[in-house]
Amino acid sequence: MYLHRLIYYSENKIRELGLPLAKELKAIIAAGHRNNPAAGVTGALVFNDQYFVGVIEGDRRRVSSVLVRIAGDRRNANLTILQAGPIEERRFDDWYSVYAGHSEAVDRIYLRFGLTQGLDPARMSGPSMLLLLESLSKLDARSLASHVTSAPDHVEVIKVSPVMSHLTHA
Repeated sequence: MYLHRLIYYSENKIRELGLPLAKELKAIIAAGHRNNPAAGVTGALVFNDQYFVGVIEGDRRRVSSVLVRIAGDRRNANLTILQAGPIEERRFDDWYSVYAGHSEAVDRIYLRFGLTQGLDPARMSGPSMLLLLESLSKLDARSLASHVTSAPDHVEVIKVSPVMSHLTHA
């Protein structure tokens, strides 16, 4: 298998569309967990009220297919690729979905990457974003967000456990 990694971010447009944030985020997570394991794709999706940030790993064609699906989703806009290319091995053994609001643990991770106001992918390089996503995907749900700012429809903390632990690497 020819492994490929793609790191991207896009603007979260769910609120602008007048859609319920928690419901739409759960739908996005469910689609990722439904589609990605079958495609042999691993990685992570980290999101907050403003951004989606993702790393996708797998066969080059399948990674491209996932990106095309994401780009066509009206719930995000201004998709930007931070880094893409061949890799020797995966950094993610599963598919992780993480809501990264503010908590002591999350803010500490942001600070390690020079982010003082929360997730701001435009201020990060591809390699640093990869490390940030790895760090966030390792946190347990209680550490992810003690509160969510500007969430009138009550956004709950969402941490989806890995679903592809049986995956073997080629």
